[in-house]
Amino acid sequence: MIKARMASDWEESAQQFKQIGSRIVHMRISLLMNQETAFLKYNLLSMKLGIGVVIGSKEKKISWIHVDDAANFIKQGITNKNFKGAYNLATTEPISQGMFIKKIKEKLFPYALIIRMPFYLLRLFLGKRSQIINTDVSIDVEKLKKEGFIWKFYNFNEVLEKSRNKDREAHQK
Repeated sequence: MIKARMASDWEESAQQFKQIGSRIVHMRISLLMNQETAFLKYNLLSMKLGIGVVIGSKEKKISWIHVDDAANFIKQGITNKNFKGAYNLATTEPISQGMFIKKIKEKLFPYALIIRMPFYLLRLFLGKRSQIINTDVSIDVEKLKKEGFIWKFYNFNEVLEKSRNKDREAHQK
C-alpha cells in the first residue's frame, strides 16, 4: 500500500538525524478528531441534516486521537528527553464505525436516519483514495502508556460533549 510505504520511507529518512546526535520521535498519527476536523465535521453536518452514513461494515474500528491530545504529545515529545522512537498516537478506546454514528445520533441528532452505504459505491467516487476509509487497524498505544502520557479525551463521548457545549456557546452569542 502506498500510504504504508510513504510512512516507512519517512521514518527511515528521519533516522539520518541520529548521525548528528539528534533524538528522533516518530509520530504515527491516527485520525485527528475534534468538531472542526473534516471527518467529524462532515459527519455532524450530514446528521444535522438528518442522515448518518455507515460505509461498509459497521464493525470496522476507527482509531482516533483528539487534536488537543496530539498537540499535547508534540509538546511533550519536544520537552521530554525520554521520548524516543516511534509512537502510535491514538486513544486507548477505538470506536466502531456503527457506534460512532450511533453515539452522534444519541447525543446530538436523535431524529437522524442512519443508512449503510456499501463500500464499492464509495470506491466509484473516490477511487484509490477510498482505501483510507477502508482500513480496520487496531493501533497499539502501550508505549504511550509506559511513558506516562495522559489523554484528555479517552473516549468518543467526551469529544461529543465538548462539541455539544461548543454548539451551545455559539447559539448563546
